[in-house]
Amino acid sequence: MSTIDALGAQWDVRFVPDAPEVIAERLMRVDVRKLDGAARERLLDDLRHDWRVEAADLNDTYRVQGERLPIPSIPAADIDRVTSRDVGLRLGMTPNDPRYKEQWNFPLIGMEQAWEKATGKGAVVAVIDTGCAFQREGDIPVASDLKQTKFTKPYDFLSKRAKAYDDHGHGTHVAGTIAQSTNNGHGVAGIAYDATIMPLKVLSAQGSGTVADIAAAIYYAADNGANVINMSLGGPRSNAEMRKACTYASQKGVTIVCAAGNSARQGVGYPAAYPECIAVSSVGPEGNLAFYSSWGAEIAIAAPGGDYPQGSSDRSRGILQNTVFQKKDVFEFWQGTSMASPHVAGVAAL
Repeated sequence: MSTIDALGAQWDVRFVPDAPEVIAERLMRVDVRKLDGAARERLLDDLRHDWRVEAADLNDTYRVQGERLPIPSIPAADIDRVTSRDVGLRLGMTPNDPRYKEQWNFPLIGMEQAWEKATGKGAVVAVIDTGCAFQREGDIPVASDLKQTKFTKPYDFLSKRAKAYDDHGHGTHVAGTIAQSTNNGHGVAGIAYDATIMPLKVLSAQGSGTVADIAAAIYYAADNGANVINMSLGGPRSNAEMRKACTYASQKGVTIVCAAGNSARQGVGYPAAYPECIAVSSVGPEGNLAFYSSWGAEIAIAAPGGDYPQGSSDRSRGILQNTVFQKKDVFEFWQGTSMASPHVAGVAAL
């Protein structure tokens, strides 16, 4: 009998792998609904003290750390096209993407100077999120400004299949900040536009997902060639299994970038607060801390995430990228530490 089977027999429960791509018996979960509260606590305590178990914790739920702004979407068909040919950036050249002038966030971090040095070629960034609209899935379209972006090894940890469609919109927006197709005469630009995105879906159409799936995605990214992981998600509670996964990826040389949280107070969320992760707070166009951003000792850096207070009429204060919403290919302004984190992940890719 295997170690896993023996543990299950001891407690009359069944441990199952979280995803087929995860190394056998590395990450397991168990349905404890038939156990009462006291039995659940005893099981968790015993597993934490069992020499055969590295870490055990509750399967917490984490959420996206960004939101759509209450302003109209811009249909992709209404985006002015300058040219359909991707000519590549020359030194000192600004991209010809027609909405680039609305990306105040790029000049704020010196992107045009950075592009003279690097474009992200050769780097792989895993976006652990709601998926990415780079492939058509039923009536969910492809995001038009990702058609020239490179993608590799997608996986959906919710449905356990090698796809990662986006039925929410958050993950596509985040991926666009990192590597939107750039200088293609359409839409907007991305920071590391020559990088490759590894889209890993762990969050549902409602923007939430479990620690088990997120941890499985971290292992998957680390074992499948990701140089950078972006997690624009989080929760208020530390989790032993999440921490173990972050430690594993960090020890393999992966740079982990995370949204600090949108609590509008001191106190950084998880996984951002772990020392293995780069915790990113958010600033607006003036470089000041955004009204919603979490802050605290764990913060490593601040990046543009938008600063659009309720009731504001200035739509330009959000972060503009291509995404999908209500099964349409659109360009939208979003804000949150979710939007700040991919700026840092993109720079890490450069």
